[in-house]
Amino acid sequence: MLRMQLTQKKKINIMNNYKVLVIDDDIQVREALQTLLERNHYSVSTASSGSAGLKQVRESDPDLVLSDIMMPEMDGVEMLKRLKKMVPDLPVVLMTGYSSIEGAVKAIRHGADEYLTKPLDHVEVLHVIEKAQKQQQLSEQNKMLRQRLAQKPRQELIGESPELKKVKQEIAQSANSNISVLILGESGTGKELIAEAIHRQSARNEEPFVAINCAAIPNDLLESELFGHEKGAFSGATVRKYGLFEMANRGTLFLDEIGEMSLPLQSKILRALETQKIRRIGSTKEISTDFRLICSTNLNIQKAMDEGSFRTDLYYRISPFIITVSPLRERASDLPLLLQHFVAVAGYPHLQWEDEFLKALTQYRWPGNIRELKNVIDRAVLIGDGQVLRHADLGLHILDERSANSKSDPTKILTLAEVEQQHIANTVRSVNNKTKAAEALGISLKTLYNKLHSYTQKGG
Repeated sequence: MLRMQLTQKKKINIMNNYKVLVIDDDIQVREALQTLLERNHYSVSTASSGSAGLKQVRESDPDLVLSDIMMPEMDGVEMLKRLKKMVPDLPVVLMTGYSSIEGAVKAIRHGADEYLTKPLDHVEVLHVIEKAQKQQQLSEQNKMLRQRLAQKPRQELIGESPELKKVKQEIAQSANSNISVLILGESGTGKELIAEAIHRQSARNEEPFVAINCAAIPNDLLESELFGHEKGAFSGATVRKYGLFEMANRGTLFLDEIGEMSLPLQSKILRALETQKIRRIGSTKEISTDFRLICSTNLNIQKAMDEGSFRTDLYYRISPFIITVSPLRERASDLPLLLQHFVAVAGYPHLQWEDEFLKALTQYRWPGNIRELKNVIDRAVLIGDGQVLRHADLGLHILDERSANSKSDPTKILTLAEVEQQHIANTVRSVNNKTKAAEALGISLKTLYNKLHSYTQKGG
C-alpha cells in the first residue's frame, strides 16, 4: 500500500513540473488557456508570436508547446519547422479555426503531434495535453530502458569464509532500508557485487540497479554521465542524454570509487542527495528522482578528508552504514569455491586441479584480489589440457612469487620490465590512491590503468 501511495505522489509531482508554452496572438485565448492549465496543475508560460515563442523555448525549456496556426509575421507552420530543428522531440499541438483544417493537416506533415479546432473545448484541450504527456513519458522510459539494458549481467558473491559471512549479514541488515551505504575495500574485492546484492534484497529489487566507476571516466565527462545533458549543451551533444540519476529512479545508484571524484563534482553530488533533484547539463529545469545511493572506495577515506581531497559533509551523507570487505589474501578459505566457480564460468564445470595448483593460489597474496584471480584462472584454463589444472599452467607469472624468488636467489637478475612492474605495484600499494600513484610515477592515470590491466592479463 505504501509503495502505491508513493507512486501516486510521484505522478502528481511530475504533473506539477510539466511546463506548457502557449503561443497565440490573441491575449484572451492566452489568458483563458493559462487559467485552465494552471487550475489543472500545469506550469504555464505564454508568447504572443511565433518568434517570441521560439525565444521562450530557448529560455524556459518547456515540455509541450500549444500554438495557434494563424499568426502575423510568422505563422504556426513556419514556427513549427524552426522549432523541430531546435528541439526535434518537443511535442507540439497546434490550434486552428474550422476554416483552416487544411493548414492543420499540413502542420501534422511537418511534425505536429496533434491539432485542436477553435473554439476550443476545454476537456479536449486537457485530454490532448495529457495524451501527449503520456506518450512523451513512455518515449523517455523506452530510451532509458535501452540504456539500462547495456548494463552487463552480474555475478554472485562466492565464498563461506567468516569474513564473507559477516559481509553477507551486513548486506541483509542494510537491504530493507533507504539508508546510504559506503563499501570500503581494495580494488578487485567485489564491492560492486556487494552493492548489487543489497539492491536485490531490497524493496527496490524490481527497479534498475545502475552502476558507474567514477575512476574510469574523466571528471568533465562524469558529470554528463551522472546528470545527463540536453541537446546542444556543449560541443558534441547532438541528442538529449539521460543521466544515471534519472535512470536509477525508484532503484539504486552505485558510485564505485567515489573517492576519485573531483571536489566540484562532489559538491553537485551532495546537493542531489540533499534535494533528490537534479538538472541536466544545459537545462534550467529541475527533475525529481527517487534513488537509493550506494558508494564504494579503495581509498583511506579519513586520510582523503584530512588532506582536503574529499568533502567531509559528503562523507557523512554517504556513510551512515559502512561495510568493509576483506582482501582475498585474508580469506584464503574461499579460494576452492572461487576456483570452482571461475572454472565453470570459463566453460569447464568438470575440470579438476592438482593440489599443487590450489596450494600455489593459497600462498599468493593476490594484490589484484578476485579480479586478478579470475584472470589467472582464465589463463590457466586456456593453456591447460582441458582435463586437469596443473601448477605449471600458472606460468609462474605471479609478481609476489617472483619477488620472493629473487630475494632468495641473490644471483637472479630481474628484467627492466619486471623492475617497472614491481615499482608500479609497490607505489600503488604505498599511496593507496591510483591518481596520486600516477602523479608520483610521472605518468597519466590512463597509462597507469593500462599498465595495471596488462599485468593482470599476464597473471602478475
